[in-house]
Amino acid sequence: VNSDLERFKQYLRFKPEIKMKDFDLYRSFYCGLCRELREKYGISGQITLSYDMTFVILFLSSLYEPEERSENFRCGIHPLKNRAGVENCFTEYAADMTVALAYYKALDDWKDEKKAGSRWYGDKLKQAYQKVEKRYPRQCKAITDSLQELDFIEQAPGANADQAINCSGKMLSELFVYKEDFWSNSLRLFGYELGRFIYLMDAAMDYKKDSKTGNYNPLFEMKKKPEE
Repeated sequence: VNSDLERFKQYLRFKPEIKMKDFDLYRSFYCGLCRELREKYGISGQITLSYDMTFVILFLSSLYEPEERSENFRCGIHPLKNRAGVENCFTEYAADMTVALAYYKALDDWKDEKKAGSRWYGDKLKQAYQKVEKRYPRQCKAITDSLQELDFIEQAPGANADQAINCSGKMLSELFVYKEDFWSNSLRLFGYELGRFIYLMDAAMDYKKDSKTGNYNPLFEMKKKPEE
């Protein structure tokens, strides 16, 4: 939750730098993802909405140029103006991946901080996740394997920071591959490097909090190494 809040703050900081046409395009895909989550998974799915998976939609849509559906609608959260939502095949895919990631985040929050709300939310998402797992076994296996490996690394004394960072890369590398085709290898490489970057940025934002709580942070290990 803290990482999501920091991302939102960064978004507000750089919003004035975004061209209006680019912001409108981004928001239309964001709203499309929000509607897809609500239609498929109800409110419990809708609140998993994230900027990260909106980027996945935009990236894959730019690459594959699929057929799109656009619709104006009234939003309960923003009722004063009509909203435009754009959806395509990647909107549904991103919704499924969003739920899968949110399910494991809830489990991880419960394991690390024993938050009752996280356990309750994980239970609410469990059935939805099981449906996603049947539809996308490769992606869900990548999430499961990467998080299990990361958990093992975090529990090991003096764990190698690069190994932890690589786990995030492995996971995101498979999420960017919607299907096996000509682009698969390039998408895996892009997702891998992006996943590593995101993990490091999250670690930087959580540095002060983790130093107080004692939670694992790869930057602690990197700080111990002498400069070369």
